[in-house]
Amino acid sequence: MTTTLQKLAGVFGVIFVLLAVLGFIAPGGLVMAMDPTTGMVLGVFPVNLLHNIVHLAFGIWGLIASRTWSGSKSFFTAGGVIYVVLTLVGFLSPTGFGLVPLGGADIWLHAVLAIAMLGIGLTAKPAARPAAAPPPRPCACASTTRSSPSNSTHASICSGRIVLNFSSTGASS
Repeated sequence: MTTTLQKLAGVFGVIFVLLAVLGFIAPGGLVMAMDPTTGMVLGVFPVNLLHNIVHLAFGIWGLIASRTWSGSKSFFTAGGVIYVVLTLVGFLSPTGFGLVPLGGADIWLHAVLAIAMLGIGLTAKPAARPAAAPPPRPCACASTTRSSPSNSTHASICSGRIVLNFSSTGASS
């Protein structure tokens, strides 16, 4: 059974993979330069090779996590915490300590992702299991028993079903 949480993890995974692809094909998206004008996705978000690899890793993680409910919950919860950290680092060091561009519009995108992912991960509840079928009720309908010295037959008709019970009481010669 695929839950809504698993479907969301799959959607997030696909979006992250697409963002990585957009970053890789953006001018400057395949270099490690920290020049914010070198690689820009949608003309707003600065990227570099490492940034795109991180998006690709998050996308693959989301797709793999979408296979199970617990994996999806972990993806959203842990991913949300990671994006909180990236948001804070973006304020403190917009160049990600010289490794990855985290400043500018990325700060706000990471903040929105942190809130969304934590909201989904922390409020997720397991899907309700279907109720077990009630035990069969004893039949109080028409029945008949026929006995002979070596066996007996009991027939019941209840709710349109015919139930036959055969039993043997003696050995045959």
